[in-house]
Amino acid sequence: MVEPLLHLAIPLALFRISGLDRRTAILGGLVALMPDLDVLLMVHRSMTHSAFLLALVAVPAYLAAQRFRRERLVAVLAAAWASHIFLDLFTGYTPILWPILGWDLWLNWGLTVKVASSPHLLLDTIVLSRATSFTPLTGFDAPLFTSSGLGISLLLSAFALAPWRRR
Repeated sequence: MVEPLLHLAIPLALFRISGLDRRTAILGGLVALMPDLDVLLMVHRSMTHSAFLLALVAVPAYLAAQRFRRERLVAVLAAAWASHIFLDLFTGYTPILWPILGWDLWLNWGLTVKVASSPHLLLDTIVLSRATSFTPLTGFDAPLFTSSGLGISLLLSAFALAPWRRR
């Protein structure tokens, strides 16, 4: 599971690097936390983690936002939500294409760099799948943050929000 602080800090930093103003980047970072609100319904990685359903909402919202010249904001918010889904795809089964695909996917990969008499790189990739099942949680058993996740989140956020970064 990607820690909530990382779900916020990664898109925040990426949005600032891409030139977005501070307020919009912060809003995007906060929206990136939204898919995990499904835990309030005692499920996790439910339909809020479906890129297909995100597209079903984001495309009409984008078209409607054009009337008010707010399509860029809708695109940023959709990208923030999508970043959450994308990050979760690498840490566990995620119903990314539900309900079109009745399978949760997990991109499980590892990268090993060995330096010996001759250095070499080993990339091990496997796509795992299982039938989608939105099983109710019996409790909460995941850290809100770890020391390394907190450190990375603080560094990314400090960079993104640094006063020397204008806008």
